[in-house]
Amino acid sequence: MTRFFQNTLGETQHQQILDWLSSCTEEEQENFFKAHLDYLDQQPISEESMDESGFEELKATILRRESVKKNFKTWSLRIAAVLFPFLMVWALFLQPKPEFKTAPQTAKASAAKPVEVSNEGRINREITLPDSSIVTLYPGASLRYAAHFVQQKRELNLSGKAFFKVKHDANRPFIVYSGQVQTVVLGTSFWVDAQPSGARVRVTVKTGKVGVKTALNSTVFLLPDEQAVFIKNEGTLAKITPSKQVQKPAAPHLITSDKPALAFNETPLSQVVTLLKEQFKLEIYLDDESLAALRITLNTRGKSLESILEEIKAQAPVQYERKAQEIHIKENKTTK
Repeated sequence: MTRFFQNTLGETQHQQILDWLSSCTEEEQENFFKAHLDYLDQQPISEESMDESGFEELKATILRRESVKKNFKTWSLRIAAVLFPFLMVWALFLQPKPEFKTAPQTAKASAAKPVEVSNEGRINREITLPDSSIVTLYPGASLRYAAHFVQQKRELNLSGKAFFKVKHDANRPFIVYSGQVQTVVLGTSFWVDAQPSGARVRVTVKTGKVGVKTALNSTVFLLPDEQAVFIKNEGTLAKITPSKQVQKPAAPHLITSDKPALAFNETPLSQVVTLLKEQFKLEIYLDDESLAALRITLNTRGKSLESILEEIKAQAPVQYERKAQEIHIKENKTTK
């Protein structure tokens, strides 16, 4: 170390001392410097200086200390040069990032009110959700979903009857809550009939696959044309397949037509009735013209007129009655 401060070391040894000092803290480096000055003060004066006055001795000591300070500044700069690249890396990449707290936004995201939609009219109301799924609300039905519907899980609360045409999204299941019943899908179309005053909640699948469950019942999986029926007062959930449904005896003219099948997609009920009259050669009347605009979606392939009428009844708040050779369709007031 004495040779280091006398600048008599070779370049390699000199660099080794600098590397060691660079690993010390600032306080340790300062203490080392002071200890070295104290060491110099304790060194005996050379013989050449014995004859010098006390003033000259003091002057020699001061010069030695100044020389050490000068050397100290020199190797301090060199240490800084060694450490500079590491300090830059630490400052840019390794320094802990400050935690920025976002200022509380006005009742925007945290206290965003849910979106509520209801159908107070007498005809179906079509709604396009933020994810492009389409919901057809039947008269008296209401729907509620979060304002951040797109960002998080697609969850909705339904009261009444609605038809859902869900856009497929494997990462975000589409969940409809109807009282105790949960209907879970990824991308399909189905009906949920959950009248608040009704004794049952009924889920009917048109396309795709649907899972229906409650807190006390395991999931029931449904395929097209299958139903799940939840009986509220019993707390039971049952699956009904087309083969298990009780079919009423077919009355005259309520048999399957031999003509090509008809397909309706959100078609007004008035047009459906007109085409069914031609298909089955039977008089069918709408007793209430306010029902004419109701939208119907179905396919008549392989179905009797009675099963078609039952499907219309499942989609719209209507009922039908057969009088002789006539079918009368009228409003079903019990579903209000």
